[in-house]
Parts: sequence; structure tokens; C-alpha cells
Amino acid sequence: MTVPRSACTAALALALIAVPALAQVTFSTVPDDFVLFVNFDEGSGDTLVDHSSYEHNLELVNGSADWVSDKDTGKAMEFDGETAFQVEKTDVLASFMDTISVGAWVRLSATDGWRNIIEMDNTDGGNEAWKVGFADGGAPVFTTYRVKDHIATGVVEMDEWHHVACTYDGDGGTATFYIDGEIDSEVAGGGFFDTSADDVTSMDIGWRGNSAASFMSGAMDQLWVSMDVKSPAEVKDLMGGIILGVDPAGKTATTWGHMKGR
Repeated sequence: MTVPRSACTAALALALIAVPALAQVTFSTVPDDFVLFVNFDEGSGDTLVDHSSYEHNLELVNGSADWVSDKDTGKAMEFDGETAFQVEKTDVLASFMDTISVGAWVRLSATDGWRNIIEMDNTDGGNEAWKVGFADGGAPVFTTYRVKDHIATGVVEMDEWHHVACTYDGDGGTATFYIDGEIDSEVAGGGFFDTSADDVTSMDIGWRGNSAASFMSGAMDQLWVSMDVKSPAEVKDLMGGIILGVDPAGKTATTWGHMKGR
């Protein structure tokens, strides 16, 4: 049977309507609550440029910087189980008090064991620090070190791009996990963090710095950290993308965060 061209056109139009594009966020300057914006678009070298106003550029401290291409965003970083980046604590990073939001695109190549996306850990065994990463099996986790591992219900599948995010509104509050822009689970909060403690010395990407363990395995892109608790709508918008640096002619200098193809 031959399907009329008009019917095919109508079906295509309906299909396009059924899959709306994700919103994007436009910043002329990155708001002050964001202490880190890393888009991994450098493509070479051993430095990750922080596009927040605080310039928390991270240096390679372990393993190698393996840049990989992505058809939508240009570049991402492949963490091979040895790669780690670090920036020394600044006055801004020392001002974390109890609330945080973190988001990133990831394509995991392993889900066994505990693996860190980003953290600020301490060295003397206190409980002032935090991390966001994955528990054994690929479930996102937010940890108040030595107090509580807040573990999401859902898991992130290997070899596919997925967006993960977590917000935490403090001890006695809630750790809220998002996978691909949707709330996955909410976990009762336990523990505070205070990164002003003297033994919290750095922010680390891709590992647990004080023990050289919990290495990330897989690609990472578009990592952000905010001191505010982002709403579900804000998390979804940040997943959809951020456009930075709009010039007077209306042209975008940097596009950060197009939707990944999965």
C-alpha cells in the first residue's frame, strides 16, 4: 500500500511536536552562586578552564588528559581510572556551608566500585567535606564524608550519555537526585559540611584526592557546582544547556551544553 505524502508529512510533524527541545540558559556573566563551570572544550593541555567568575582552573595531578570528541559539544574528557584534576581551595571554596547543587553529563565505562565525579575532602578524618559520584553499581551518590552516603534509587547505564545532578539542602533536609533532568529519588539528609576547615585543602575532579582512590571511569562533560539549591526547573534548564558570553551583535561566543545524543 502506498502512503500519501501528506500523511507522511503530518506524521513527521506530530513526531517533532512530541519531542520538544530542551530549554537553554543564557548568562552574560555566570551568577556568583556558581563556583565552577567546566565545559572540557579545551581539547589539549593539562588545564581545565573554569568559566565561573572565580576562575577555579584545575590542573592535572594524576594520570593523563585524554580529550575525546562528541558530535554535539565538541570535546569531553575521558577519565580512564587514573585521571584526576585539582584546584587548591580559595576563599570562595572555603565558604560552602551546608547547601550545594552539582550537575554533569557522563558516559560511564565502568560501574563497579565507588567512583567520584567531584569532591572536597579533608585529611584528618573529620566530617566537614562532601562528594558527588557513583556508588557500586552506578547509582549516583552524595556523601557527607564520614556521616552519610545518600544513594539514589536509579542507576546510570554504561556507554550512554546521561545527565546526573544532585541538590542538598542541609543536615535534616533532603538530597534530591536527578537523572536526565527528572527527579529520580529523594533521600533524607544526614550531616553538614564546612569547607572552611583547615584540612579541606582542594577541590578534586575524578578521584578521592586524600587516598588516591575512587577514580572516575568514563567520559565527563559540562560540570557545574553551585552553592545554591537548584529547583527542578533550573536543573532541567541547566541540563539543556548554557550559552555564555553574548556579544552586542547577539552572537554567542561560547555555547555550553547542547543535548547529548544517546
